[in-house]
Amino acid sequence: MVYHTTVAIVRSLFSIMRLYTSLVLIISLSISLVGIERSYGEVSVTVSIRPLQLIAQAIVEDRGTVHSIVDSQGSPHNYSITPTDRINMQQADLLLRVSPEFEIFLADIFASQSRSKPLITAASISGISLHNLDDGNADLHLWLNTENAISIAQQLAISLIELDPGNEKEYQEALNQFESDVALLNRSLQNKLSQYQQPDYLVYHDAYQYFERQFGLPGGLALVQNPEVQPSMRDLLELRNKLQVRSPSCILLETDSDEELVNTALENQAIKSEVVDLFGYEIDDGARGYRRLILSVANAFTNCFND
Repeated sequence: MVYHTTVAIVRSLFSIMRLYTSLVLIISLSISLVGIERSYGEVSVTVSIRPLQLIAQAIVEDRGTVHSIVDSQGSPHNYSITPTDRINMQQADLLLRVSPEFEIFLADIFASQSRSKPLITAASISGISLHNLDDGNADLHLWLNTENAISIAQQLAISLIELDPGNEKEYQEALNQFESDVALLNRSLQNKLSQYQQPDYLVYHDAYQYFERQFGLPGGLALVQNPEVQPSMRDLLELRNKLQVRSPSCILLETDSDEELVNTALENQAIKSEVVDLFGYEIDDGARGYRRLILSVANAFTNCFND
């Protein structure tokens, strides 16, 4: 009697376990199917820096996601990639960077990932205008020229249509809107900046020539040639000699400018300063984020020039 009762209990337990296992499998499968349904048709783009993210968001809109690797606490010149960054790159359908010479510490992983997915290198896009620095090396702050941004957006649209042909019309409409917004912004900034006749100003480092050339500004004298390298005493003496024959109205700094270095270079002279959000870290996400980035740069310049 006890034996049969024990067998019955064991069989009941096995039945309950089988039922529980079946329910778990059904729930897991349902969750997986929901996940598949949710992600179907969406694209994932991973970019190196924030300005490229803002351009990409204008084309992707709500048809996918755009992740940026380097955040406000890092630098594309010496960034240490995180596990989350690696996952975003592995899961991405498309990669976008400025140049292997710009994101130096990310060059190898971009090259590795490009074996399995398309990689757009902005500096190599046909139609991109490139300028050199005084030392002969390419200046890769190329996103500060709005025509370059349009070229990047155009290449993005082509690549996204290849990946997601079902949304070709939507990508083309987003590109048309981006081009229209940039054209309108260009006209506005030409009018806004044309009133300043040869302003004399300083910049923390020579990062603005794309913007300056496009909108007819003379170019500010740079305190440092490379923000990653401390200037020598000779460099500082040469800078001070140049400042003796000029009377700059202000200096354009960046969020990570070395305040002690600035004070040393200027010999603690009191001079008006404006901070430029060069990478757009304070700009909200959205389809018009790039427009807001360029407008914020322009506002920093005009605030600098105004008394």
